[in-house]
Amino acid sequence: MASLFICGSTALRHWALRPQLNRDPLGGSHFRHRTETNTSRVSTRLYRTSVPLIVAIGAALACSADRQVTIGSGEDALVYRCGAPKPQVESVRQIELLAHEAANVAQRAVGRNEVATATSVVNALQSRDFRRLEELVVGYRCEHEDSTE
Repeated sequence: MASLFICGSTALRHWALRPQLNRDPLGGSHFRHRTETNTSRVSTRLYRTSVPLIVAIGAALACSADRQVTIGSGEDALVYRCGAPKPQVESVRQIELLAHEAANVAQRAVGRNEVATATSVVNALQSRDFRRLEELVVGYRCEHEDSTE
């Protein structure tokens, strides 16, 4: 390969080492210039619309991370941060509060025609999988901005 490179055959040179033409030999430079201009307009337009959208999504996620969901009241109340919910159910009373809220969430999900969510909540409730139930209820409440009971 080295001997071919030294010989200077343009067909065998690497693409980057071939001489570049200053103009299009077929006279299509006007069309190519117009295409590049249209492409830059599209990318500028895409950039202008996508940046505000990304900022808005980031702000929404930041706001939801600061939000809290409270289940129940008093000493046994369960308080979760939407951005990073941690399992909290420990007592029988807290399980009762969670089960009551799970029934409410399932009912709201059915009312909103969210059958998969309602089914998941009911299945977790029936199998007494309280960690999964906690995850589903808190996730649903955070997603639907139901921060109060």
